[in-house]
Amino acid sequence: MRDTEERMAQMKRRVDALEKKRRRRIAAASAAACLLAVVGASLAMPGWIERLPAAALPNGAAASLFAEHAALGYLVIGILAFLLGVSVTILCFRMAMRSRSGRGEAHDRGD
Repeated sequence: MRDTEERMAQMKRRVDALEKKRRRRIAAASAAACLLAVVGASLAMPGWIERLPAAALPNGAAASLFAEHAALGYLVIGILAFLLGVSVTILCFRMAMRSRSGRGEAHDRGD
């Protein structure tokens, strides 16, 4: 028969395992949502380009969407680059915090 300390330790391990499983599900769902957003934007892009007037795109410059409005292009690319940098920084910060907290809890339990 187990005493109270053993039961509490077992309960703590079970709660930790369930929390770890929940975090993995959230991470997988977030990655899937990002992938779907990128694929969706990629599939929608040809439709967006077709709706542009023919005069908006110079001959042979379909890839340069911002040919006539250079400042707009730089602005959009700058904002997108900033958002990408912020999201990567947040991701790295969260991964570091999770790694620190995981090592600290294992060390506290004596594992």
